[in-house]
Amino acid sequence: MHSHLTAEVCRNVSSRTKEQSLSPLWYEVRYGRITASIFYEVSRCKTEGQLLEQIMGAATPFSSDAIERGKRLEKVVLNVVETKYNIKTISTGIHLSSEHPVFGASPRWII
Repeated sequence: MHSHLTAEVCRNVSSRTKEQSLSPLWYEVRYGRITASIFYEVSRCKTEGQLLEQIMGAATPFSSDAIERGKRLEKVVLNVVETKYNIKTISTGIHLSSEHPVFGASPRWII
């Protein structure tokens, strides 16, 4: 199977989706891809549940009090970690692979 997803396109998408869930493009490129957050469930290949809906973008995005708290505290905690460990983090968007275009991952921050 030949993919038109070049390494340059993959880098461009990652750069343009740094805001992740706030970016419409982030949702668009996740459509039809197996992402890191659902890889375990995909590997177990259960037919019940909303797995197909998640992959195809039909499922409602999951939210919880913990997720909302994490969003609120993310930059504060990141600043503490950078200071404590004397490291610099880089905001990143979704990572795609030109060799394996069906997969994607959104680590949010990288060192």
